[in-house]
Formats: sequence, structure tokens, C-alpha cells
Amino acid sequence: ALPLTCEHYDVLSVTRISELLLRGLAVAALGSTKGNPFEDSRTVVRDILSELVPFMEQQCKVEAAKPPGAMGPRRSGSTVAQLAASMVTGVPSNGIVPSGATMAALGLLDDFADRKRNLITKMSSLFSAQPENVLKTERVDKLMAHIHQSNLWPIQSREALARKLIRQLDSRTHLEYCGKVCGSPEELAEHKESCHIRPIPCPNTGCKEIFSALCLDAHNSVCEHLLLPCTQGC
Repeated sequence: ALPLTCEHYDVLSVTRISELLLRGLAVAALGSTKGNPFEDSRTVVRDILSELVPFMEQQCKVEAAKPPGAMGPRRSGSTVAQLAASMVTGVPSNGIVPSGATMAALGLLDDFADRKRNLITKMSSLFSAQPENVLKTERVDKLMAHIHQSNLWPIQSREALARKLIRQLDSRTHLEYCGKVCGSPEELAEHKESCHIRPIPCPNTGCKEIFSALCLDAHNSVCEHLLLPCTQGC
């Protein structure tokens, strides 16, 4: 019989990594064609994608084997890190900080984007006070929109890869992927009802956030819809 496994994933981690994968693909495509008048970054997206997916799958295994605390971005100011900064540091307006798997995926995408930067891009960076500015945020956003609108990498495929990466990267803490094996369908059903990674909607009226149950306190600490007790003792 197949094992009865809880397949709950942290929904916010899946969303963040899916977004980072799209951004990483755009950055890599732009970096590989920078300064080449005969090549359009839009035309190389499929080729870059065919390299990016196996790279992430393979390097993820290497990353997961590292000692605890050794995962994550390894270069400050790197291309993907700079362009994803608003997402990684901005999304926590919901009170939930980026996960270990998210930061590890960001580090891998940095590595991939750096490998795809062509010679012209790398030479340009030698003479720039801010080397990563050779890839403007606006250009990355525009290419991301093109990839999305052209359905070159459907969100379902990106989220499936994000789950696969999380499953490998979170093999120690189980804070983003449960993976609990149960002995019976009844045990599995009971576990899922109380699983710490089960997705729940914010209980505060008017808030539309969805997150893992373990993130409720972090979210409530900043939720604008949380009702607070009256300071006048009402």
C-alpha cells in the first residue's frame, strides 16, 4: 500500500518561490542577451527555462545536504537578490518573514543568473559602481509580464517546481512541508485537521490573507483587521 502522507505545504512559501522562479528566469534571459543586437531576450526564454529547471532540481539536492544554517543567498547585491528585495522584504506586511526554503531558492537563482550573464554584461559590471544595475528592474518586470502573458511558464508548473524544491529544502524542520506519514486514512484525516502547515484564512473580518496555521500569531501582530481591546476598559 502507498504511504498515507500529509501533503500540506506552506502556501506563502509556494507563492514566493513561484514568483522568484519567474523573476530568476527573466533576469537570466536578460543577462544572456545583454549588449547583443542580434538576440532578443524573449527568444531565448524557452532555452533558458530548459536549463533552469534541471539546475534548480539538482542544486537543490546539493543545498539540502549542507549543514543547517548554510543555505541561502551567498552574494550581497546579486542580481536576483536586488530585484527581488521588494518582494522578499515587502511581502512581510502580513507579518510572515520569508522562509528558509525561499532564501535558499533565492541563492540558487542568483547562482544560475550569474552563470547566464554574457561577457558583455560581466565586462560592464567591472566599470559600474552598481554592477547589477545593468539589468533594470523595469526591463525585468516587462519580460516577466511577457512570459506570464505568453504562458511560457504557467503558474501551475512554477508552483509544482516550488513544491518540489520545498520538499527537499525543508527536510529537516518541516515548517514548510509536513510530510507526516500516517498509518490509516482516518489518522491522516485527523492529522490534516490540526496540521501546523494547513492553510487557513485570516479569522479577522475583512482580511483576505491565507497562510499556514503556524503563522497566525505572526500575522495577527500586524493585521490591520484585528480587533484590539479598548484601552478604556470597555
